[in-house]
Amino acid sequence: MPLYVQIIVDLAVFWFFFGNYVQKYCRTPQGKRKYQLAQIEKFFHNYLLRDRDILEPRYVQRLTDILDDIRNARKSNDDQLISKTLEKYSNDIPGLPPAKKGAKISDQLEVLVVALGLAFGVRSLFIQPFKIPTGSMQPTLYGIHFTPAEELPSTKIGKFFSFLNFSRQNIDVVAKSDGRFDWDSMQPGKNYLPFFPSTQFLIGMDVYRVPGSVAEVQRSIYEYYQEKARKGPLSFRQSDPLIIYNQGAYPIFVRQSGELDWSTLKLAANSTAEHPVTTLKIGSETYELPGLPEDIKRNIIRLYLNPSTSRFFDLKAGDTLIRGFLETGDHLFVNRLSLAFKEPKRGDVMVFTTDDLEDPDGSGFGGRYYVKRLVGLPGDTLKIVDRKLYVKPKGEADFRLLDANDAKGFERIYSETGAYHGYAHMPEPAIHLTSNSAEMQIPEGHYVMLGDNSENSKDSRYWGSVPRKNLVGKPGVVWWPLSRRWGFIDRLDPDPAIGPTPANYPVIP
Repeated sequence: MPLYVQIIVDLAVFWFFFGNYVQKYCRTPQGKRKYQLAQIEKFFHNYLLRDRDILEPRYVQRLTDILDDIRNARKSNDDQLISKTLEKYSNDIPGLPPAKKGAKISDQLEVLVVALGLAFGVRSLFIQPFKIPTGSMQPTLYGIHFTPAEELPSTKIGKFFSFLNFSRQNIDVVAKSDGRFDWDSMQPGKNYLPFFPSTQFLIGMDVYRVPGSVAEVQRSIYEYYQEKARKGPLSFRQSDPLIIYNQGAYPIFVRQSGELDWSTLKLAANSTAEHPVTTLKIGSETYELPGLPEDIKRNIIRLYLNPSTSRFFDLKAGDTLIRGFLETGDHLFVNRLSLAFKEPKRGDVMVFTTDDLEDPDGSGFGGRYYVKRLVGLPGDTLKIVDRKLYVKPKGEADFRLLDANDAKGFERIYSETGAYHGYAHMPEPAIHLTSNSAEMQIPEGHYVMLGDNSENSKDSRYWGSVPRKNLVGKPGVVWWPLSRRWGFIDRLDPDPAIGPTPANYPVIP
């Protein structure tokens, strides 16, 4: 986001809230009186426009004379005339129709009804505001997420503009004394501001309170330590579980306390393409584990960060549990008219409803509206092979790769850079596209929706295809926050600052 855009937006917001006050104190005494006359003129002008057809001719003439009188005074630089006119029309004015009882209330209600009618009409027929609820489309679109940071705004002004521009709320938890962070102590905190939930928890006997719901804070802490674990090193105690394989074999335990440096992961001398073996060192002990180094690393991190191990929860006074920003999801405008003139195509980012969809694990959808990438049309057959998506269109005999010719988004997803990981085969309760050999046939009148963050997306792999009647429209722009994604959606290349992001889930043959 260019700095000049942030400055323009900040100035516009400042002027919206405080512009009248700035003008008020910057005017000369005569300018203030002219401004007051202008407000009175505006009132009578609107009164005449609204009620001209129902007023008696004498009242219409009286209002016209008042407006002419005020205009002449405003255009004059005669301070005595301006003051006299202001005093004349600031009190009860003879010659006007008597005020109706409750007129102010009825007028305000009329304005409110009209405004709400217009707002709901625009929302229902043209443009609908939408907030990304989850991280299933990251990094194309972000839901509520946590961003680590070394430094946080410390002043109230800094915090205000950090939230205004980037939707950021500070999370900074430093242990006051030695103790263990207790996952089970997490509970909703007191809400000092509406719509801004908080969470409180214990470290030892000390209570801490941070912004965000319990689920958001738990996810933030997990993601924070996941990033630290990827960088390493990891500290292990004797008898800690080191790895558990997907096949359900017994865990391998650490034989001696020490640190695991990821640079020690290497293919063993006896490793083959069919049966890869990885070696690593913890302290002075060497371990040989079946599997490729990247698969071994993923499995070790997954177990290492399991809350039941309590490995990273013991803190000393002054230790940082978590530091960074909790950021709300991207706010979009969805073009509801887009589907009235043309049918959706493969690769479109699409908002749809979850009406009549069935969740296989029964946990529910967490909201009526979802946003995903539309990857399959009626009659298509899909399959995921080696983290890439293939389609056999209706009436054709062969599969082809969905690529940049269909939509630039596919190329970004396959890149495995900038937080893209490719398309994943997911275990149960996923029921579609669960292996290289699994195919998914799309019924007529239905579409398949997949999240760009395939490893953390509940989508058509779980609940199948989406009926045409559920489609709402295409998101057009991100209007807030003023992040890298601000502007037209689905246009950005992978963020080079993030770098390579290999997949975390293995390919299933």
